[in-house]
Amino acid sequence: MPGAPSWLQTGFVKAMRELGITDDALLRKEAARLLEMWQSAGRKFHTTSHLIRLLTCLDHFTNTSQQPAILTVSAWYHGVITQSQTRAKNTTNYENYPASADFALDRLLQLGAQKEKAIRVGELILMLEGRQPPTGDLDACVFVDAAISYLGASPQDYRSYCQLMRAEMDTMDQLRYARLRRSLISKLLARDTIFHSPLGSGNEGAARQNLEGEYAKLSALIPGEPVGKEKAVSRPKNKEKISAADTSEIVVIKGAANRTGMRQSILPPEDKIASPKIPVVKVSATERKALEEHAAQLQAENAANATENGLSSMENVADQFSTLTMRKINLAKSTRPGAQNIDESEEEASPSQPQEEEIEETMYSSADDEDSFEEI
Repeated sequence: MPGAPSWLQTGFVKAMRELGITDDALLRKEAARLLEMWQSAGRKFHTTSHLIRLLTCLDHFTNTSQQPAILTVSAWYHGVITQSQTRAKNTTNYENYPASADFALDRLLQLGAQKEKAIRVGELILMLEGRQPPTGDLDACVFVDAAISYLGASPQDYRSYCQLMRAEMDTMDQLRYARLRRSLISKLLARDTIFHSPLGSGNEGAARQNLEGEYAKLSALIPGEPVGKEKAVSRPKNKEKISAADTSEIVVIKGAANRTGMRQSILPPEDKIASPKIPVVKVSATERKALEEHAAQLQAENAANATENGLSSMENVADQFSTLTMRKINLAKSTRPGAQNIDESEEEASPSQPQEEEIEETMYSSADDEDSFEEI
């Protein structure tokens, strides 16, 4: 093709032979066809010059790649189909990588290339879509780094690249282009590393400076606060470094929920304080009957003389009942496990009764409850 260096087709033919195609005449015709596609109307940045720049970069990476011939063929086919040809709308990539990968696979199989190698070419082209190849795939890292090596150009050259890329997308609205392009740049800057191969890493610093400068210019073209503003303009900081630098603690209380469970004790089990238990006094049927008879006698006396002396008699009954109750409480305490002294006389005074005679558990705390005594 006029204007293309002679070594360009020679390199293509040599690389295609590595894929199993031996017809040189057919290969030169294929090279000429591809060069015409690279120089098609509307291309400003992704032209033959871009192809030559990519091939030259791959030559520098030859020593680090495992299959340089496949990388060369992938470079020839990676951008032959453009987004304008497929009318893609949601990207600023002028090259249509999925369409170019399909085209490359079809053409290589028609020319007689080995199927496995033809598929590999298509895979490498598709990796340019996200610009993040698998870290364990060295050839993929080399190929992607070579394709975006222009990001690390000098500021003047990078400015020219940006102008040419915008010219290729002249049919897209300026505001839409700024937002889509800025979104792409923010994703690149948010990565720990833009380049993945050993030789490509040398462009890391210059590429970040160029991208940050373009990001600022694109942001100036977007009025107001855009929806879904990209915040990943720089690499995420190391979480461990942030923790070491910031020792302050911020507590945010959104709302305290109703506490449904009991608070757990912070005391060890051996130091926990047992909650006091009130002993239950049991009055035997015999004792209760004697009290009832005594109370009935007093009520008969009070009926004849409802005087203050009568009330005093009732109080005496209550005192006697309280005294009996306290005696039962003391007896219950003395019979607890671990007690050392037991009053034998009290044990004899309150002989044990059969369970069926233990009718009711009673506890009185006041002698002024007249209603209770009326029930007695």
